[in-house]
Amino acid sequence: MVEFDYNNSVTIGNGITPFYANYGFHPTTLNPRNHKEQLDPASMVYRHWMKTVHEESQKGLQAAQEQMRRYADPARKEPATYQVGDFVMLSGRNIKTRHPSKKLDQKSHGPFQIEKIILLLAVRLTLLRK
Repeated sequence: MVEFDYNNSVTIGNGITPFYANYGFHPTTLNPRNHKEQLDPASMVYRHWMKTVHEESQKGLQAAQEQMRRYADPARKEPATYQVGDFVMLSGRNIKTRHPSKKLDQKSHGPFQIEKIILLLAVRLTLLRK
């Protein structure tokens, strides 16, 4: 019942239900099924109609993304500009160490020298080996 309810609820992003976006009709809750309606909706010719539904869904999702971007962008900061040879600290978030507990570990490691700039926020560091 939860799956049925989820697939039959209207989403905020595109304004239609997931079931409708996939199959082009709303599921029926009649039990037993009404035999006047067609049992296999996939046999109906609705290619053009489904393409229109998907285009409208895409437009709705893009509008939702734009709305989220408007709220998120004012809080964003400009990324730092790095140059080869600069020294930076490395976040210890994903580094496994021999400390018995994560809270006893250092929050950042370094300083390390930048060896190469790969992307705007991705750099290769010269790490020391022990």
